Amino acid sequence: MDRKEYELMMAAAGYKIKKKRRRKPKIKIDLKDPELFHREKLRILNVILDSVGGHRAKAAELIGISERTLYRWLKENES
Repeated sequence: MDRKEYELMMAAAGYKIKKKRRRKPKIKIDLKDPELFHREKLRILNVILDSVGGHRAKAAELIGISERTLYRWLKENES
């Protein structure tokens, strides 16, 4: 039985199914200093990429951004 079948069965029985809400991580960085913001963003990206074994799609999902945005951020920092 897959998830949809389970939800339909539970709804038919009168149960309400709560959908999981995706929570974005809360990271506080001083935005007044652009250089500090840039360094911290890089540090956080590297920590997250290490935690998911370098899998960029998983890292983007964890952060709550699109894969394209993550690729753009990484490309900006290659040069």
